[in-house]
Amino acid sequence: MNFSIRKGNVELRSCDTQLISENTHDRAEIVVWKKRAGEYCYTVAYFCPDKEGFYLKTVLDRPMKLDTNEYEGFLLMMKVGFSLLYTFWDGEEE
Repeated sequence: MNFSIRKGNVELRSCDTQLISENTHDRAEIVVWKKRAGEYCYTVAYFCPDKEGFYLKTVLDRPMKLDTNEYEGFLLMMKVGFSLLYTFWDGEEE
């Protein structure tokens, strides 16, 4: 699993559970990009696998602090993320 989907400054991307790992991409996160003395991003939420599929875990109250455009992008990335991950999860062999 390796993907990156972006709408405006909100991105859904695959990532490693341990950020120092390379090319394992075993989870997904939603980040918001900002420009302040260069470009940087911060995680708003991430998808966690469980026996039933996936659930979304938010980082503190970050989704509530998004502006209107960012929040709309967050909702879209959340919907796309669940759809994409369930498709990926259903395709894996047990």
